[in-house]
Order: sequence, then structure tokens, then C-alpha cells
Amino acid sequence: MTEQQQQKQQAIDLLETRYRGMENVCEGIDMRLRMYFEDLLEHSSARLDDPDDWHGLYELLGGAKFLRCLDTYNFNTKKVQTVIRLREGEWRQDGQVWRHISGGLKCPGIAGGQVYRWAPFQVFALASIYGFYAWIDTQMPAGSKPQLLRTEREKDGTIWDYRRLCTDFTLTGSRKIDKTGFGGFFLLNTN
Repeated sequence: MTEQQQQKQQAIDLLETRYRGMENVCEGIDMRLRMYFEDLLEHSSARLDDPDDWHGLYELLGGAKFLRCLDTYNFNTKKVQTVIRLREGEWRQDGQVWRHISGGLKCPGIAGGQVYRWAPFQVFALASIYGFYAWIDTQMPAGSKPQLLRTEREKDGTIWDYRRLCTDFTLTGSRKIDKTGFGGFFLLNTN
């Protein structure tokens, strides 16, 4: 086994260890998040030339980091669900088919403007960007501002702010995965 194969096997083992027991937490955020992790584990292999190996080392490590952060930081499920619904609106499942009910942003499609559901990897990205929050020490002395924002608190003689951990990101991906639409959505939703 090469060093690269060993690293990938270690990443698979780490992801599986962190994911077991977190299935319901991921499903509580959005079912597609659980689907994403199940797919990562089902279609990852450290064997050379395995046709069922769809995910790379860094994607596996990103999944493991997400689960570590989920266990470490505050996660705002309501914010993530709101962001998801902002673009895709409300949907209802009829058997195996999802039907759009209302709302959402229309995107260019083969039949004109259409509302699309996020794919599981996109839900994972949105949850990674919008979900994690922590108290950050601004290093401003307590009492230095006439009025604190609603996200700010004075603690230990300084002002602390409750902020999203992710404030910038880089999106890379293959063709036809809606990178432009995904990026455009972030221009609309900067909060």
C-alpha cells in the first residue's frame, strides 16, 4: 500500500469514526446532509483503480472536519435551513418525486426559469459556511462602544462578538455543478 493509499484509508476510518452516532444530527439539519456523508462512506476506497472510488482524500478530510466542528462549535440549524429554503423554496415529496410548491429563486433552465433543489454536496457546503458560530474576542476594551450590537457581549474586560466561523471560502468543482448559480446565490445572501 502506497503512502497516498494509507492516508486515504486513515481519512476513511476517521470519517467513519466521527460519523457513527451523528447520523440523526445530520438528518436533523437536512436529510441531504446525511445522504452526503453516507455517499462519502459508501463510495470511497483506498484501493488502486477501484471504480467505486468517487471521493478524494481532501473531500474525506473536509467531511471529517465538518463533523469535528459540529461536535465542537455552536451550530445554527435554523440559519442553515433558512439559507437552503431561500433558493429552493418549499417542496413536497410525492413518492420518489419532489414537487415544487412555492417560493425560491428561479434559475435558467431548459424550459425557462425554474426552481431547483440543492444537491447533497451543496447542502454540505451551505451547512459548512452558514452553520458554525463562536464567540470571538474583538480585543476592544469593555465600555469602549456607546451601544453594543445584539451579537456582542462584554466579558473579561473586552467585547466579544458572536460570529460565523466561515467568512470566506473557495469553491472548486467539475463542469455542470452550478458553480455560477452557487456563487451568485452568495452574492444575494451575504449574512
